[in-house]
Amino acid sequence: MTLPTPDCPVCGATDTIPREVAWDVPLRACGRCHSAFVWPRPEAQELRARYEHEHRDGKWSAYFEQEPAAVWAERVALLGRLTPERGRVLDIGCGDGRFMEAAAGAGWSTMGTEVALQPLRTARRGVPAALLAVGEMSALRAAPDYDAVTFWDVLEHVPDPLTLLIEARRRLRPHGIVAATMPNVHGTTAWLHGGRWKYYEIGEFGHLFHLSLRGLETLFRRAGLEVATARTVGSTDLRYVPEARGHGAPGPFVRWVLDRLSGLLALVAPRAGYGDTLVVVGRLP
Repeated sequence: MTLPTPDCPVCGATDTIPREVAWDVPLRACGRCHSAFVWPRPEAQELRARYEHEHRDGKWSAYFEQEPAAVWAERVALLGRLTPERGRVLDIGCGDGRFMEAAAGAGWSTMGTEVALQPLRTARRGVPAALLAVGEMSALRAAPDYDAVTFWDVLEHVPDPLTLLIEARRRLRPHGIVAATMPNVHGTTAWLHGGRWKYYEIGEFGHLFHLSLRGLETLFRRAGLEVATARTVGSTDLRYVPEARGHGAPGPFVRWVLDRLSGLLALVAPRAGYGDTLVVVGRLP
């Protein structure tokens, strides 16, 4: 059976087209907001079973271990800069609670949700089990209980990020914020690798959405959130990108050139919206 052409779930455009990548992934692309998305998308129950299995096999704990503590500290600092006081933070897709542990250490009261049970069984010692919930955010009461709701590299994994942002907005106190990060489909690394950008490989990373800064801002506004800050961070080291250096080991001069170009990219790309990671924070109007 032929599926109807889907509208863009990010901006609503009606003229999405197929996007070819190196892996067998059913991607559609939107020319208006520059987003790409998997279509058809798997059901929530299927995703929950997948992540339960992958957490049990230790796949995601290996990724958690690779994330330096400085990343969590910077995310805690971001909340501190944009909220008047350290109140209650709800971390969606909290994994084993590393961000919650860092936030609690900075004076925040924390709560976390995770669709899979397995990562909560191995939660950090600084995160009490009573502050962890298995399941969707919709299972929590829709009341303004939180000063911040966070989605650290989460929205790209869910089948309906717009609805999730709306659910987050309903749980904000006055002056509360929603913060999100995800890889940038218009980042320097994605641009250099084209259809071979690693995050298109759904079997490895499970990303259902690939957004630009415009796309993520659009989702926030459609969810009824005013964008307080929107930026990109990080860039790519061209010395380690085969598409930039050519095949084989580059000589000293090529390495020198690539090193200088990488430094220039690190200065220019994030300011122009081409950093490798999106950071968007919204608040109630």
